[in-house]
Amino acid sequence: MFADSGQQLGALQTSSVMLSDVDGDDDLDLIVGNFGVVGSEWLNDGNGNFTDTGRSIGNGNSSYNVSSVALGDLDGDYDLDIVLGELGANQVWWNSLRTPPRNHIFIDSGQLLGNTYTTAVALGDVDGDGDLDMVEGNGLGEAGKVWLYNGTGGFTDSGQALGISASSMVLGDVDGDGDLDIVEGNTNNLPDQVWLNNGAGVFTDSGQLLGAVSTSSVALADVDGDGDLDMLAGSYSQGVHVWRNNGSGIFTDSGQALGALSGAIVTGDIDGDGDVDFVVADAASTVWLNNGTGTFSSGQVLASTTTVTFALGDIDNDGDLDLFVGREENSTQVWVNNGSGTFADSGQILGTNFLGDAISSNSLVLGDVDADGDLDLVQDNSNTEPNRVWINDGRGRFGSGQALGTSSSIIAIGDIDDDGDPDLVDANNGANQVWLNDY
Repeated sequence: MFADSGQQLGALQTSSVMLSDVDGDDDLDLIVGNFGVVGSEWLNDGNGNFTDTGRSIGNGNSSYNVSSVALGDLDGDYDLDIVLGELGANQVWWNSLRTPPRNHIFIDSGQLLGNTYTTAVALGDVDGDGDLDMVEGNGLGEAGKVWLYNGTGGFTDSGQALGISASSMVLGDVDGDGDLDIVEGNTNNLPDQVWLNNGAGVFTDSGQLLGAVSTSSVALADVDGDGDLDMLAGSYSQGVHVWRNNGSGIFTDSGQALGALSGAIVTGDIDGDGDVDFVVADAASTVWLNNGTGTFSSGQVLASTTTVTFALGDIDNDGDLDLFVGREENSTQVWVNNGSGTFADSGQILGTNFLGDAISSNSLVLGDVDADGDLDLVQDNSNTEPNRVWINDGRGRFGSGQALGTSSSIIAIGDIDDDGDPDLVDANNGANQVWLNDY
């Protein structure tokens, strides 16, 4: 069972959060991206109690709203750096992990990546050189971009323009040739697209036009157990469509249209039977269970209010996948799995402002940010609330940590500078930011 730790971290509109051990003390700390103001960093004392370091992450300009944060070792120094995806130019922040003494500081890398309305970011080694690159999807009719990391702390725009009006962009090897391809979900009744990688980070449109229903989100997973990545595509009007991959990156609609209006999708083996299930954000939060061949049947309905985002992971270390539910105009709920795919509300509510009002989240990300062996939560909040890091005590009880920036839309986390600690990418309405972890 979960109990409210009583911690309230900041009082701003958070759009993205990320958990990781940024100070190298073997517990999960929090990076928070916000709308309109700078992000923040909260350090865990090892017992799930978070302290604001006072360090500002991002520039705080209202025109540089963080939509996403990603952490990764970008510069090869074995710590996690930060990329901030923004509704404008993105930013990179380097992490410098040093001991003793232990001190945790994110520094602005000075990089402002683009100047568009970023709606999605993903980190992955797209050019096969061993470091993390970034792809961004943009809204308002703007093309997506591919940013290649040079291995020493800098991203370079590859000059590629991928589609327009993306709502979601995910990386995965869809054609089985060993490199990362891109699946792009589009809005404005535009079809989804598949971009194939030549192995060097150069993408070619596969020519496939998948649906035309204003996609809200896409996810890649092997739903039919044939060893390749299939696609789940949620739409604002027609529910979730299941697209089967033939192994060469060619997708065929299975004919399933699951539910009605749908938003975020999260995948995983929820009922422990060895196949991929999913949960979708719809009028509530609906669990869909796989029969093992990629045919789904509806299961539990979890929430009575509109869901915006999810995160799925084993937070209590009992071997099954638990669920975070981020709700519209409500705080995040924590649901614990009984091992058979049935969730129980833990009673834990994550996120209230200084007035005690509920804080709604744009995205939720799980990761072991404090390196203590369990999954922590990064919460990307809305309405000018600060983003939050929530630290797991190892038993599924969360304490609030660092407030990071203001109101991002997406946060991605990864060791961007290859220094061993987690950095962040913060996506905003303006320049996206990269924040490096300096400890």
